[in-house]
Amino acid sequence: MGGQQSARRITIDNDEPYNVIKVSEEVVERFKGAVDGNAKPNSPRSPSSTVHIQPKNIQSKTDDEDGTVTSLDVKKQYEEELKQNNEYWQNRIKALQDSQDKIQITWNEEYKRAIDDIEKCFPSRSGNKDVPCSDKKSLVISCYKKNSKQPLLCANEVQEFSDCLNGLRG
Repeated sequence: MGGQQSARRITIDNDEPYNVIKVSEEVVERFKGAVDGNAKPNSPRSPSSTVHIQPKNIQSKTDDEDGTVTSLDVKKQYEEELKQNNEYWQNRIKALQDSQDKIQITWNEEYKRAIDDIEKCFPSRSGNKDVPCSDKKSLVISCYKKNSKQPLLCANEVQEFSDCLNGLRG
């Protein structure tokens, strides 16, 4: 039921300069009709009138009166678009970097404020840097070194160290 596709092949010998293909208005009308669904069969042919087909995105100036676009024009336009695209992305990256720098500065300021607040709430003991009960601690360490195989022999030193710490707590 119409499952096969058309096997038409068209070969075009293009002798025109600048790779322009000339198409009659009839072909253009057929294309328009196929798109619109209003194809006009057997419309009169006018072989003298031709239409130049150009790529849609090309908006460069033409050198000739017949409206052709050279590959040099296409290349220039492509390079211009590429240059504009590069400038856009460079500006975008710079804007993002500036924004990130501002955020980083704000975070650093907030971090410094938080540290200052913590130091105000919990002042350090800058004058008294001695470890409490350090003499008892050294006795416990030396006892463990002497009695490494029998740590229970150091129970008295450990108890004295624990009592010292509990006395400081309160």
